[in-house]
Amino acid sequence: MVGGPPRAGPTPVSGTVTLSGPAGTFAIKVGIHGKFTEHLPVGAYAITGLSPWYFSGRGRCLGSEVHIHVGGVTRALVACSRR
Repeated sequence: MVGGPPRAGPTPVSGTVTLSGPAGTFAIKVGIHGKFTEHLPVGAYAITGLSPWYFSGRGRCLGSEVHIHVGGVTRALVACSRR
């Protein structure tokens, strides 16, 4: 999450990220350290997130589109901003 008192960077939170793309919609659990891993079919996906720590799980967190490639690792940042 981003916001509140000044910090060195975003605070990782648990929750769920959802990736929607040509192969369907995938809901992935996010651990307490804010990390998630999943094997997905190739394609471009819109990514959003929900966390119980962000507006009691009712606020949607946003990420940029991610592109999944064969044999690759894709990193995504999903931000929950209180600013």
